[in-house]
Amino acid sequence: MAALLLLERLTPLERAVFVLRDVIGFGFADIAATAGRSEAACRQILVGACRHMAAGRARFEADRRERDALADRFFDAFRRGDVYGLPGFLTADVRMMIADSGGNAPLWGNGIFAPGNVARFWPR
Repeated sequence: MAALLLLERLTPLERAVFVLRDVIGFGFADIAATAGRSEAACRQILVGACRHMAAGRARFEADRRERDALADRFFDAFRRGDVYGLPGFLTADVRMMIADSGGNAPLWGNGIFAPGNVARFWPR
C-alpha cells in the first residue's frame, strides 16, 4: 500500500529522493549524484515529498478499475520476464541504478537507461 501512495502522491524525482533517503538511507551526496541535482536541491525535494505524502492527496485521479487492470498487466509481464511487454510500462527517461546498499562497491557506470535496456536487465 505504501508503494501505491508513493506512486500516486509524488513525482518521479520526489519518489527517487524519498526512497533513496528515507527507505534505503543514502546520504544526500549520493542522492545528488544519482539525481543530477545539488545536495541542497535534494534536501528541498525531500521536504516537498514529505509534505505531499502528509497532504494525503493524489497528484491525479485515476479510475480504480483502470489502475488495477494496468497494475495486473505490469506485474504479469514482470513475473513472466516479458522483455517485449515491459518497456511499454516504463517512461522514456527511465534509469536503473545498481549498487550495493553499503557503498562498498562502485555503481555500474551511470546506470542502465531506456525502457528496453531496463526491461532486459530484470530477472526472468
